[in-house]
Amino acid sequence: MSSILEERREALYSPLGPGAITHVEEGMSAASILRLLAKHRRLIAAMAMIGATAGVGVSVFRVRYTATSAFMPQAGSSAASRVSGLAAQLGISVGMLGGKNDGDTPDFYAALLESREVLKQLSQQQFTFRTGDAPGDTMHTTLLALYGGRETNSERRLNKVIRRVRDQVNPKANMKLGLVNVETSTPWPDLSVQMNRRLLELLNEFNLRRRQSQARAERQFVEARMRGAQDSLAAAEGHLMAFLSQNRRYQDSPQLTFEYNRSQRHVEQQQQLYTSLSTAYEQARIEEVRNTPVITVLDNPEGTGRRSGNTLLNIVLGVVLGATAAVIFALALQFLADIKSGAIAVNSNGNHAV
Repeated sequence: MSSILEERREALYSPLGPGAITHVEEGMSAASILRLLAKHRRLIAAMAMIGATAGVGVSVFRVRYTATSAFMPQAGSSAASRVSGLAAQLGISVGMLGGKNDGDTPDFYAALLESREVLKQLSQQQFTFRTGDAPGDTMHTTLLALYGGRETNSERRLNKVIRRVRDQVNPKANMKLGLVNVETSTPWPDLSVQMNRRLLELLNEFNLRRRQSQARAERQFVEARMRGAQDSLAAAEGHLMAFLSQNRRYQDSPQLTFEYNRSQRHVEQQQQLYTSLSTAYEQARIEEVRNTPVITVLDNPEGTGRRSGNTLLNIVLGVVLGATAAVIFALALQFLADIKSGAIAVNSNGNHAV
């Protein structure tokens, strides 16, 4: 009698509410799970087979060809470092302007290859590539037209294409060797190669513009300082000439000799400064129009458009995903069967008890 009262008290104060069924059975053991898998072995095998077929389909119909290249940024003194050296001669503090970290690192170039501006120019580039083995299997289009679809809004269309192209570009920076490896993957080998080559060209064009812009700023800075140095030199020389005209026998006077030596040193200093600025000015003019490459391509992309992907890996992933889906479905069926048989009861609030 007391046990019955205890059961009713537990049912009344149960967290699941007074309407919950209070009998409890043991949870699923390893043996019961194995029996469940054996019971649904045909379903699991069928789903695994479907997953394997899907993996084969992905490998066959989603073919990708990858082109690779590698380049090394050319090291050299930047315009900023030369300006810093000249400023130091003039007694001007410029902090870390001429430091080593001027941005020309493999990480910088890898990030630049995935930047929006570079990918935008790549998307607007016209490409002519073969799409098959037949003589007429040739396409002439831009990536914007190829991947843009039917999107009418130009900005959304461009963003969509840039996201697609960014997935096809894979730059890898090797900080230890100072190299950047570039991979481009598309459904067509010719397009992958041409995209890779165009990325190298865009990278070089960007660096040329940046270097020429720095050289232009340096030339303008040095040109202004050179004019001031020329005026100072002319004034120092005029002062020395006037002194010599008024004191032809300055050697006989210690005071006049001291004044002459001081004027002479001032002229020499101004002459040295003017010469340095003139040399820097000519160098900046050369850098401003120089169009030599600023990256050294070690591996060209031509001839590297090879099929990529792993068919066996796709099949294994398909089998695993298919079998997992089948197991989840089997567990769901068992859960519903337990509810129907009363092994799991649901109270009026929607909670369930085992």
